[in-house]
Amino acid sequence: MLTTIVFLTTLAIAAAITVTVPGSPVTSIETTSTVLECTFTTTSSNPLISWYKGSSTSTGYLIIQKDNSGVFPQPGITRHDIQNQASLLITDTQLSDADKYWCQVEGLGDPRDEKSITLTVTPATPPSQPTISITAGSNPSNAGNIIRLKCTSTGSPTPSCSWLRDNQPLPAITRYQLSSDGSAFTINPSDKDDNGKTFTCHVTNVKGNKDEHIILNIRYAPDNPDCTYQTTTSLSYLLDDEMKIRCQSTDGNPLATLHWYHGNNQIQGLSSSTNGNTVSQDYTWNLNRNDNGEMYRCEATNVIQITPLPCQLGPFNVYFPAESVTLSGITNPVKEGETKILTCTTSTSNPASQISWLKDNNVWTANTYESITSDVTRDGDYNGEISEQQMTISIQAEHNNKSYQCQLSHTDITGHVTSTVIHLTVYYKPFVVNVPHNQRSYASKGSVAELRCEIESNPLSSVIWYGPNNQPINNDSRVSIKTVSRGTLHESILTIQNTMLSDYGSYSCFAENDIGSTTFIVTFNDKILSQSFRGVPIDTVVLEGNEVMLNCSWKDFESTATVAWNRVQLSLYLGNKAGKLYADPEFDDCCEIVGNTQNNDFTLKIRNANFDDMAIWKCSYSGTILLEEEAKITVLAHESTGVFL
Repeated sequence: MLTTIVFLTTLAIAAAITVTVPGSPVTSIETTSTVLECTFTTTSSNPLISWYKGSSTSTGYLIIQKDNSGVFPQPGITRHDIQNQASLLITDTQLSDADKYWCQVEGLGDPRDEKSITLTVTPATPPSQPTISITAGSNPSNAGNIIRLKCTSTGSPTPSCSWLRDNQPLPAITRYQLSSDGSAFTINPSDKDDNGKTFTCHVTNVKGNKDEHIILNIRYAPDNPDCTYQTTTSLSYLLDDEMKIRCQSTDGNPLATLHWYHGNNQIQGLSSSTNGNTVSQDYTWNLNRNDNGEMYRCEATNVIQITPLPCQLGPFNVYFPAESVTLSGITNPVKEGETKILTCTTSTSNPASQISWLKDNNVWTANTYESITSDVTRDGDYNGEISEQQMTISIQAEHNNKSYQCQLSHTDITGHVTSTVIHLTVYYKPFVVNVPHNQRSYASKGSVAELRCEIESNPLSSVIWYGPNNQPINNDSRVSIKTVSRGTLHESILTIQNTMLSDYGSYSCFAENDIGSTTFIVTFNDKILSQSFRGVPIDTVVLEGNEVMLNCSWKDFESTATVAWNRVQLSLYLGNKAGKLYADPEFDDCCEIVGNTQNNDFTLKIRNANFDDMAIWKCSYSGTILLEEEAKITVLAHESTGVFL
């Protein structure tokens, strides 16, 4: 068997390695990190980098090596590393590190190359005592100005610079600005918060650190002063009460100067006291009338705050009572229908007097015809007040002989003062009294009749009687008129002797005075005929849906007479003995006459009572005399409807 063996031979082609290092010595400072730069070119895929310390690679000693597998410091070497391509990093450089260093690079089969770098190490020195200079602004300075502080210190290595405020790191506020190296500190703008603060420049390097301090004096305005009462929290006092007031100002640089003023007059002889950043000034005196309504003002100033900052107390209420009260506005007599105003006015007081009213020596109460306004005040002496209140009276007849007074009082001062009395004399038109008693009169034929008309008026009225024929009545052999007066009551009595049928009818009593007039109608009827009338019950109560019977009949019924049924001023039925003369359709729907009209019986039946029927029903007889009777019907709901009246 023929075996063929093929030998492959790799031909190594030598390639030069080129090492490059800085051409000048490297100087470093003790304790800093030092980098000895070294680069190379090679075609080797795994070059070996070696650093030596000494006069040559053969006489010196190996420090550290690096290839593709890693970095390999020699035993005992802890501060050295190879970074980037081939640069040597020495941390915490020592004076003993000063020497010649060799960067050597070799590749497989390549000739090596090496270059040297000389390292000089200078000793480190601690920072010098820093100095702080003001490069912008001043100290002291006014709030709002820019202040720039510059910190300077020497040392090797160059000290780093930082700033503290009251031994704490600077707060992160936009007003505080640092330069890139930290040596310059700018406050823009300065503020009262910076006043009295200690700003520290702290410099440090590996050899030590030092501090320098500056305390800023920032001048700024004080806060608004605060004025307070020290004697009492009340604003109301009596004459000769002791009063103590205090003005207090906080903050400000310098602290405020305080002055008290009464009006525009500065109060002299006062001194201030200081407690920390607060200054106070007290003023003590006894109150008098001139203090009432007055203000006390305190002003605070300093070199920054030229325009005074004020606070004030008052106005002071010094109590003193009114001494008198007057009532005016009405001169008698007054007339019904007029509107009159009583005015109650007090003298000066403080507080303002409270006004109340008396009517006929009793406490006045509100009513339809009298009203009072709210108190109105105006300025009086010693900054007191004059109170005024008015009573408006719509004059009515009942105001005649009424008496009015007003009186004043004070909430915090005992006692009251009462005005003089005003008595009203009212002229008013006549009006009728005792109407139900006098509006009907009855007498039998041949008997004596009396018709009465009672009139209230002021001045007294003249009275004229008119008969059924609307003619004035004069005294004669059968008729006489007598008048009786009692104060403002005027009673006229018409007496008829030997009454005749022609005397029956409606009589008018006409009363008149300078203010107005009135007419009173008296119905005069035959007593016997009127007694034959049997009217409806006064009140009738019925359940809803039930029948209601309303009786209306006579014993004697004139042949020409008629009867009418009405409900709430609505005429429903008119008839006579012969029967129905007129009936509203609503009447036929709800009601019917069930009595025998030929026998003078006009009894009414409501067939199915409902709530529309709940009203006043009237039965009227109209003949030679007029007779009327009324009844009230109340309709109740059934319990099942749930409605009760």
